[in-house]
Amino acid sequence: MSLTFLLLFLSWMRESGEAHSFFYGEKITAGPILQAGFLWRKSEMLKEQIEQIIEEAARSLGYGVYESSMLLKGENSRIVVKIDHERGISHNDCENYSKRLTFLLDQSRVLPNYFLEISSPGLKRRIRDRGDFARFTGSPAKIIWTDGQKKTVLKGKIINVFDENIIFETDRGEETIPLKAIEQANLDY
Repeated sequence: MSLTFLLLFLSWMRESGEAHSFFYGEKITAGPILQAGFLWRKSEMLKEQIEQIIEEAARSLGYGVYESSMLLKGENSRIVVKIDHERGISHNDCENYSKRLTFLLDQSRVLPNYFLEISSPGLKRRIRDRGDFARFTGSPAKIIWTDGQKKTVLKGKIINVFDENIIFETDRGEETIPLKAIEQANLDY
């Protein structure tokens, strides 16, 4: 058997996520590297399944998922979700979402035990896109943007969003800032 064939076969075993036995004179089984690849793929599939459950729980209650993260460590798994709604998020919203998400996770049996942390994006939330700027028109914000080679930090109020620009009011007056030049923006209550 050629080394090239063996390497291609082992690569296929790793990519397929399956641990095969192969006979050609002697038995070759999936070693630690292949097993690690299989476990990584299984972990990614589990994360995707949990993400779907997180989204389903939010959708069923009329919330959006602002962001989520998870650390899967068997009995010590941790799921963190920030939910959002046009009217804002209250403690009751977090409690209702937590109950719904817990019910769906337990029903699916994807994790034996887990810790949930549910919250709103907060008063200093990131402003991520044009839609967020439009939603928070009239709100105080902090913007870091680049004008050519110069990085500028501004504090003020979002006045308007038009085309691909925002109008931002500072103590020095109004400035027009291209959305593509903004590196970071947060509400600044």
